[in-house]
Amino acid sequence: METTPSQNRVWFPEWAIVLQRQSLTVAQRESHRLTLVRYLYYCKSTKTPVTVASARQFVESAVRKDNPTPEDLANWKAALNWFFREAREYRRHQAHDIPPLARTDLGKTEWERRLIRHLRSHQYRLRTEQAYRAWAWRFARWLEKNGAHGGLVVKEDKAWERCFDTLSMTDSVDGVRIWFSSI
Repeated sequence: METTPSQNRVWFPEWAIVLQRQSLTVAQRESHRLTLVRYLYYCKSTKTPVTVASARQFVESAVRKDNPTPEDLANWKAALNWFFREAREYRRHQAHDIPPLARTDLGKTEWERRLIRHLRSHQYRLRTEQAYRAWAWRFARWLEKNGAHGGLVVKEDKAWERCFDTLSMTDSVDGVRIWFSSI
């Protein structure tokens, strides 16, 4: 089953940064930002993917709920049109202009390089790798702050497992545990 263009999911995590760089008035930028935050919250709360179709549903819902002025409605549509147009450009640049992360970002420390090698050898998606790396860095900072282990040089796997067992974080621990279990 093929999707129509209005059903294609959009991934544009840097939209706020791109918006700040636009040559819009301060009022227009703030109006766009508020509309987009509201739209993305709508998508999250209704568990709806970010698509052109869901943007249309958002506008219909907001019109029923808020009864906006024609000027407000035009501003909402301008913000959403900007978002999807820039998301398309972002995706195009991601695919062609920027080298793959695998070629350029190999980690800052030896433990991070081993984590990257493990994740890539098991063909994890880029977004998953980014999340696991962020969790590992947060965990490393937590360990350093609490004096549990400085520098993350793994010597005893069982000691690390005991440390993981005492934490209540599930996703973060699972991501980092994958790495420790492979060392």
